[in-house]
Amino acid sequence: MSTPAITLYAKAGLDGKELGDCPFTQRVGMTLQLKGLPFTTETIDVSNKPEWFLALNPKGTVPVLRYDSSIVPDSDVICELLEQRHPEPRLYPVGGDSAEKLKIGAGIHPAFAAYFKNRDVAIETGLQEKLISELVAFEGYLENGEKGDPRRVFILGDSLSAGDLIVGPRIRIAAHVIKKFKGWDILADPRFPAISGYVRAFVETEAYKSFSFRDEVMEHNWGKFLQ
Repeated sequence: MSTPAITLYAKAGLDGKELGDCPFTQRVGMTLQLKGLPFTTETIDVSNKPEWFLALNPKGTVPVLRYDSSIVPDSDVICELLEQRHPEPRLYPVGGDSAEKLKIGAGIHPAFAAYFKNRDVAIETGLQEKLISELVAFEGYLENGEKGDPRRVFILGDSLSAGDLIVGPRIRIAAHVIKKFKGWDILADPRFPAISGYVRAFVETEAYKSFSFRDEVMEHNWGKFLQ
């Protein structure tokens, strides 16, 4: 197979050019990195989307992938396409429970968003407890591995897989902005040593380092919810 021409359209950061804090786009960028596929990144100001981008994707969402002559929106669809067209290295789990493996840790992001964006003091504790319960579940998986196996670095072993590319960027954002704005350092919380190790390992991967955004970008965007 010849090398496809690939452009990734991504959310722009603060200066309109740098990478923005979109975990869905980061998932795709890291997938491309792990697959060893050359690509260019074009950032989009999502608050003022250009007409040419809306012509590519009328919904106006990012990420969008131009894969040769095809325009593919939605991170799920994009990553499935890349796995199908470029199966090595394999990132998706196999077996009858593969769909469930992709959902490991999936409850963390919605629980984090509900807790972080909340302005009602009366329900603050309940929302935090919901987030804690999701973190406890993920901590338990990391500690016990699959079916009682000893814990591994990432969800399916010692290397990144598709599930990590979904969960990792979201936990990274959650841990950072909660510490910054609410004073709770999840990665120093003695209840979550495995999650702390997971995030440290995740951000040290070359795939993450080559497609990451500045802390100030997520602080700016998430801080708006508290204004």
